[in-house]
Amino acid sequence: MNLGKKVGKKNENTSYIGVLFASLKNFFLASILIGSFIGFSSIITVFCYVLSVINDKDQSHIPVDLRELKLDQTSNIFVLDENGNFKESISVHGIENRTWVSLDRIPVHMRNAIIAIEDRRFASHSGVDIRRSFGAILSLLSGRNSYGGSTITQQVVKNLSSDESISLTRKIREIIRSLNLEKDYSKDEILEVYLNTVNFGSGTNGVQTASKLYFNKDISECSIAECATIAGITQLPSAYSPLLNPENNKKRTETVLSAMYEQNLILNTQYDEAFKSLEHMTFKNSNLDEGTEEEGKRDVWDWYTETLLADVKRDLVKELKINEKDAERMIYRGGLSIYSAVDEKAQATAEKTIVEFNGFSDDMIDICFYMLDPSNGRTLAIVGTRRKKEVNLPLNKATEEYYQPGSAIKPLAVYAPAVEDDICNFSSFISNSHIANYNAKNWGSVYDSKSFVTVVEALEVSMNLPAIHVLEEYGPRASIKFLREKLKFSEISEENDANLALALGGLHKGVTAREMAAGFQIFGNGGFFNEPFTYLKVVDSRGRVLLERPKTELVRVLTPQTSYIMNRILKHCVDGSNGIVSLAKIPGWEVAAKTGTTDKDIDHWLAGLTPYASGVMHMKHENPDNPGERESLKYADQRLARGLWNEIMKKYLENKQVKAFPIPDGIVTAPFCAETGLIASSPLCKKNMNGCYKAKKMPNGCSLHENLIKTQKEQQNQKNTVVQAEQQRQAVQTFVQEQEEKQKNLERFMAEQEAVKGEKHKKLPENSRSTTQPPNINFSTSHPGETQNEIRRRS
Repeated sequence: MNLGKKVGKKNENTSYIGVLFASLKNFFLASILIGSFIGFSSIITVFCYVLSVINDKDQSHIPVDLRELKLDQTSNIFVLDENGNFKESISVHGIENRTWVSLDRIPVHMRNAIIAIEDRRFASHSGVDIRRSFGAILSLLSGRNSYGGSTITQQVVKNLSSDESISLTRKIREIIRSLNLEKDYSKDEILEVYLNTVNFGSGTNGVQTASKLYFNKDISECSIAECATIAGITQLPSAYSPLLNPENNKKRTETVLSAMYEQNLILNTQYDEAFKSLEHMTFKNSNLDEGTEEEGKRDVWDWYTETLLADVKRDLVKELKINEKDAERMIYRGGLSIYSAVDEKAQATAEKTIVEFNGFSDDMIDICFYMLDPSNGRTLAIVGTRRKKEVNLPLNKATEEYYQPGSAIKPLAVYAPAVEDDICNFSSFISNSHIANYNAKNWGSVYDSKSFVTVVEALEVSMNLPAIHVLEEYGPRASIKFLREKLKFSEISEENDANLALALGGLHKGVTAREMAAGFQIFGNGGFFNEPFTYLKVVDSRGRVLLERPKTELVRVLTPQTSYIMNRILKHCVDGSNGIVSLAKIPGWEVAAKTGTTDKDIDHWLAGLTPYASGVMHMKHENPDNPGERESLKYADQRLARGLWNEIMKKYLENKQVKAFPIPDGIVTAPFCAETGLIASSPLCKKNMNGCYKAKKMPNGCSLHENLIKTQKEQQNQKNTVVQAEQQRQAVQTFVQEQEEKQKNLERFMAEQEAVKGEKHKKLPENSRSTTQPPNINFSTSHPGETQNEIRRRS
């Protein structure tokens, strides 16, 4: 019985094992099927991608002509003269430390050194080393990138395409391009391009500049050991630079020499001699700018030229769909003709005025300036710093650095969109009270006594609290949308800036002087935003037009009426009795402007308009010991900066025909009541100035003073009624009094008559006295038939 139980148990275990094996078998079969499907799908996907690359010329070929690259042509910039004709201004030389040398000037040992260490089968393959490429692809599929697998041809493709991504698709595209490159060019042409473009460390490109830097000699004069030293740098320039890591470079050079010897590219004696020379090899670290006469004469470009070249590079990348490195190559080596939009007078005036001024209290105060034509967006002048420009491509603080705009942003972020949406108008009364749960105040407590102020007054003296109230009603997110989508402010976002601090210029990153100048143009051109442009066209060496002035369709961001109303408000900031931008006044010209100063006077702005130019100046104090810390600006220095803005604009406007900002249709000017902001419709209104309004959105008449006059009239009418009633009462009273007086007089008369009669009666003799009625006395003419009483009454 126990045995039977054991057998049953064993059979039960056997069944479990069978089920387990069956399950594993099914799992493995399913895995194989799924893996096969995935593998097959991957192969199909790769195959389809390869076909798409082969059929797409832009992907299957590099976007560079090697023969044109070899020519290394200089590009030229042309500017407009006073008569409107183009004249050649400057030539643009390459920014890379590279001098092109033909292959016949490069020693055989230099060529062999590169081939030995970089691509030993260069002469025999068709652009791709199958074994190495297969290994590289496997490395990528396994998630690693340890196996380079690039031939010299592939490295040329990579260098000229600037494709730095690490992906299977990039590797496939590189292989196809390399195969096509070898079909289009000879081995010598490909090798020549490689030797003149590859990075050899310390900022050098090409064997000629490497030879000049490290050995102060022409590449044709370099020994086998020196050639091997240069060739060894390419794999990892930072690690194998002989100036930075001489020991690493020596070991790498030994590896190159060994490879050359093993591949029978040098003799045994040459190998031994080269090894011995490594022990006493020295490096010159020569100054490349002094290496050749041509390089020593390299021009220092002005700020406008550098911005122009940056804009051309940006648009070449966008329009031709090439990368930045290819765009730079076209600019500096491609023989382009670039037609600048610069106004030479404006540029010279701005640079001279700013650079030569030395009246500030501190030499660490810096200024940048940007000016454009609001009628079309043409950039007229750019000054990147107050310092004299002595090198190429330093930081341009007018276009590349972002600052907090302070109150200068109020017209753009708050009042313009609010006037556009009829939330307020020129003279609307807005609250000047403190905001709940938001710590903000006006810069001057002198205005805190007013509960409400008009829009024009709030901007004229740059009050903070009214601006916050208007933004709160309009909405920070709507303001961000206006700034980003309409005015192209690049670093403003809902995520970081959609809050009430926006009204005062409190931004996460800030704005550039270029963006502010482009923004303020909308107040002088009827409400259009024009992308600032620095060039008119770009033509290649064959005469083909590559780029023309950005022909972006004019974008209306404000109605002409809103644009003009804001212009008039900003004009009051200059001309008003309390205007804080009075230093921007230019006799005989209309000027609209706004200043902005950030907390603790760290940044100061003046953004202003004349009918011919929109100009923005930014001022700050630098701290050379700690660039992250900036000191406060003195008020006197801020006034001096405003004076510089005025001087630049005044000189630019010399000899120009005076004109005013055009008044659009649908605009009405009318005096407004200073106590209500409504149209002054009553003699009681205090009329400080004329307001500027949309004809279809005129404010009402001043109801306060109209009602006051109406009330006064009603009160006067009531008073007149009371007076008349009183007069009537007095007249009646007088009549009654007169009647009473008459009655009294009559009674007095009667009494007197009675008294007289009594006296006469006393004087009669007693015997003549009688108790009978006295005879009737005729007091007046009697009438027949009248009794004595009747006669007496009539009397």
